[in-house]
This record gives sequence, structure tokens and C-alpha cells, in this order.
Amino acid sequence: MKKKFFKKSNFLNIFVTILAALYAVPMYTAVVNAFKSYKDMTLSPFTPPTKIYLDNFIEVMNKINLFVIYRNSLLITSVSVVLVVILSAMAAYPLARYTTRLNKFVSKFFIVGLMIPSGLSIISLIKLLMILKISGTYLGLFLTYAGSAWICLVIFMYVGFIKTVPKQLDESAYIDGAGYFRTFWQIIFPVLKPCTGSAIIIASMGIWNDFLTPFILLGGGDNAKTITLAIYNFAGKYTSRFNLIFTVMLLSATPIIILFILMQKQFIKGLTSGSVKG
Repeated sequence: MKKKFFKKSNFLNIFVTILAALYAVPMYTAVVNAFKSYKDMTLSPFTPPTKIYLDNFIEVMNKINLFVIYRNSLLITSVSVVLVVILSAMAAYPLARYTTRLNKFVSKFFIVGLMIPSGLSIISLIKLLMILKISGTYLGLFLTYAGSAWICLVIFMYVGFIKTVPKQLDESAYIDGAGYFRTFWQIIFPVLKPCTGSAIIIASMGIWNDFLTPFILLGGGDNAKTITLAIYNFAGKYTSRFNLIFTVMLLSATPIIILFILMQKQFIKGLTSGSVKG
């Protein structure tokens, strides 16, 4: 048994190492070439830069309005993530606490939401937003993300975590005279902090890196560009200047990397705590 266990663990370690390398190599290539001149990049694309070359960042900032792009992306991501977290937590609480037939059906309904690609509903979504007269607006984009597959994923994260929270907390709150919503917001939701941290990171990464939804709903105008649309437009204009493209990619990933560094403890704790009941 021990030999089989060690064989399986060795296989998993090798598999994880290969998978990590597949993710690390493109990231390494983008970072090192963002600090190289075009000549140095073409001569040695995989070696570390012998001299830090910051002209790429200066040239990128002169060609695109980073302030407007960051402002748009931060606004869209922050508001959408807040909506996703609040709505997901409120929906997950009754699903985790009350095992009725209706709740089981609703849970399966959210599973279907995870399985259906978002691109299939884009035409009907645009028609609905046009009927509501919010097509091409930030409000339409916020509501789109609030009803996207991200909310289905975050709901299941919250459901798994809430099941580990003792029901005695709810009962004690009811005895003290707290209502349903007060119990949730003042007693249960603060306990969900680790899961909330994980949900914020996962939803932020997905919404920040989303290209199709803002491209279709906002149109990609200069005042409505997000960071992914900026990369798309920049790469189309400077297809041969890969050092500049790598620089834009590095600038686009920096806010999410900072967010993960600041919340990595909550992220890891949230993923592990909800996986074990008791």
C-alpha cells in the first residue's frame, strides 16, 4: 500500500511540476522581455536582461492612456465583484441551511449555469439590454456580470463554506431576537471572510481578464476601453514589437498580482476550509 501511495504521489508531483512549468514559462518570457530592447529580445528572448530597459514602459504610456484604461477596468471589476459577492452569499445561505426540494432544484439550476458557455447567450443578452435601454452602459455591464457564470461558481464556494459553520450560531441569534437578515449580515457573513477573500480573487481575475463581454457591450471606444481591449488594440497596431506587447501584458497583470499577494492567506484558507465539514 505504501509503495502504491508513493508511486501515486510521485506521479502527482511530476504532473504538477509540468503543469506549473507550462504556466511559468510564458510568464517568465513576458516579464524578462518587458525589460529588454527590441534588439536584445530578438537575440536572446529567454535569458534575463543584462540591463534594465525602461524605455518600453515610457513608450507604452505615451501611446495609450493608462490612467483611463486602469480607471475603467478598476471600476468595472470592483463594482461587479461587490455585486457577485453580495448576491452569491445571500443566495448560498438558504441553499446551505435548508435542504428542501426547491433548494435542490435551484442548486441544479446553478450547475447548468456553469455548464453553458457565456457566448451562447450574448445575442439574447444584447436584445434584453436594448429593451431595458442600458445597452452600451456600465450599468448593463455590471448587471451582466451579476448574472454570469461567476456568480454560480461563487455560490457553490459559499455553500460549501456555510455548511462548515455551526447552526448553533443561527439558533443563538434567533434566541437573542435577531431576524433572518440581521443573523446573516451580522453573524454569518463575518464568519465567511476566508471564503469571501477567495471569491474576490477568483471573480476579480475572471472579470479583469474578460475580453468578449466589454468588447461587445461597450464597443471598445477610447473612453470605454478596459485593459484587455487595450492589449487587443495595441497588439493589432504593433504586431512585430513584442517587447512592447509584453510590457502592456505585464502592466495589465500587475493589479491582479498585487491583489493576490495581499489576499493569498484568505484565498488559501477559503479554499481549504470549505472542503472539510465539521
